[in-house]
Amino acid sequence: VANNVYTLAGTGTLGYTAENIAATTSRLWGPYGVSVDMSGNVYIADRNNCRIRFVPKTGGTYFGQAMTANYIYTIAGTGTGGYVADNVAATSAQINNPAAASTDASGNLYIADYSNHRIRFVPRTPGPYFGQSMTANYIYTTAGTGSGGYVADNVAATGAQIYNPFGVRVDAAGNVYIADYNNNRIRFIAKTSGTYFGQAMTANYIYTIAGN
Repeated sequence: VANNVYTLAGTGTLGYTAENIAATTSRLWGPYGVSVDMSGNVYIADRNNCRIRFVPKTGGTYFGQAMTANYIYTIAGTGTGGYVADNVAATSAQINNPAAASTDASGNLYIADYSNHRIRFVPRTPGPYFGQSMTANYIYTTAGTGSGGYVADNVAATGAQIYNPFGVRVDAAGNVYIADYNNNRIRFIAKTSGTYFGQAMTANYIYTIAGN
């Protein structure tokens, strides 16, 4: 019914139940962020389960998995918080209290990996992204070193510290915006070199566009 509210994922009881079941019968634990792609698929930053969960609008293959419409699946994270490595399958890589997940126009996934002080990236198709050669459905760091803090701007994003990123979004041109929570800044990664927000910027470098 229009203007009524409905639950589309979670039971109201915290925890973790299973994958590949109806999203409304699966437990979540402290979800911190939700976004929707252009096809109507739902992405959930299931923070305390240390997973990114996915609810497809229609059945099909997503992130290398055969999925049923309105069921729930993990597309990144193992359920154990931490960090081991990049360049591994996203579903076998640890993430740590993810605060947000969003996608770009091509369906690539961006994760604000809060307690790992990183922005993680899962490409939908193989290719070069952010100056790295990447495999589809694997996970990579595109910003942050893993150590919370702030050193400088105008450096390669993968060599710059960020501090508990709370949100990540991508514009139509593929530029990345980061809510760098404990640095009290909005950080920006330009997809291509040029002038943005009155600053000359280099592709794949990181800059502050708001906050001091």
